[in-house]
Amino acid sequence: MPLRHEVRPLSGTRLPFLLRRKLRAKQRAGATGILYFAKFRVPPRNTLSRYYRVVTVFDGRSTLCGSDPMTPASRWRDLPPGTHDLRFVVQSFKDEASFHRSVQLAPGQVLVALCVPAHSFRPFAATTPPEVWYLGVV
Repeated sequence: MPLRHEVRPLSGTRLPFLLRRKLRAKQRAGATGILYFAKFRVPPRNTLSRYYRVVTVFDGRSTLCGSDPMTPASRWRDLPPGTHDLRFVVQSFKDEASFHRSVQLAPGQVLVALCVPAHSFRPFAATTPPEVWYLGVV
């Protein structure tokens, strides 16, 4: 079954503590860029190919940031103000869920991209929940 995705607004979403802290520091510095975090629900040692996900954000052909269950830390990338055509991708062993989003950033704005990759708690479930992305410019 192919992977599915949902895009939800960032407003009303409680960000993890370290992500909020990094966001406040970048806002105080007046930086412009993308703050990215993937919140994996599986333990890092669970490397079963059925549940393993790699989450990546591309700007054109260049990779801005990415992570997997072994490296779940938040990432910061400086971006120049202007319009950016971003591609958000979640890959599993055999499938991929991706979408494009054009984002306009003014000086001092930060795009926050929080991904919650799907994980079915039932072994060999017929369907898996969608990959959820929370996006917002703050």
